[in-house]
Amino acid sequence: MSDEYGKSVRIIRENRNLSLSQLSDGIVSKSTLDKFELGDSSISFENLLPLLQRLRVSLSEFLYRVNGHSTSPVTQTLQKASRAYSRKDVLSLKRQLSELVNEKILEPKNLPFHRLDIIAVKAALGMLQNVPLPKEDVDFAMSYFLTQNEWFHYDLAILQFLPPFLASDILTQLVDTLFKNIPTFFHSMSNITLATNILIAVIGQLIMANAINDAEHLILRTRREPAIAAYLTTTLTLTEYETIIQYRRGNQAKAAESHETLIAFLKILDMHDAMSSLDSLWDQLTTAAE
Repeated sequence: MSDEYGKSVRIIRENRNLSLSQLSDGIVSKSTLDKFELGDSSISFENLLPLLQRLRVSLSEFLYRVNGHSTSPVTQTLQKASRAYSRKDVLSLKRQLSELVNEKILEPKNLPFHRLDIIAVKAALGMLQNVPLPKEDVDFAMSYFLTQNEWFHYDLAILQFLPPFLASDILTQLVDTLFKNIPTFFHSMSNITLATNILIAVIGQLIMANAINDAEHLILRTRREPAIAAYLTTTLTLTEYETIIQYRRGNQAKAAESHETLIAFLKILDMHDAMSSLDSLWDQLTTAAE
């Protein structure tokens, strides 16, 4: 285990104002913890976890700190593609695709992940340029996703780019796996966010493909999932805040139109609690601006 692990434990322990004895009691010996923090020895993963639990620090937070408050290279690759897509930055995506294609692969060549990274960037470019994803890439990605019983953050980060290139029957299969994994995704906010975004994209693709019944079914299924419904409510609230900011900056007519459009959308979905909440928010914050 890297010296940084012990160093980070020491920094967190001192920040918590805990002594070596307080942290180590019942888990490892005081001297073992001291040596670990100094980088003179290692401890097992089984002992690290209860130490972190006593410090009230999650494993993901701890690893993020050990890595210098940066995400892993794999996560950075997909985040970079996502940011470029959001900016509609075709040049950055083309540059990233070229770098990936020419990258020296250090992993065994029979692993699927490097090609999946390339496919994700190709898909992001394809959406911006209205270019279809090659069939061999779609088939490769689907042969991977449809044989996985459990998806992790990496899988969702790849999958978010693919719905526009998939047939309705494949989208339906993906949705089934998404819903099966939602209890797990819920424990990681980034994962439930990605899963929700994918479901919203799938609904849009089903409507575009005129698979109206499938789209309606998925809307009902999504509304019945508490974790996703909570996230959607958060998104709607943020949208309402943006509208209210527009109002307070002097664009009252346009902001009022946006608010009424949002309320009408919620009415169609029978989301009456959200309608009431956003109407109340609107009345409270626009009246205060007058």
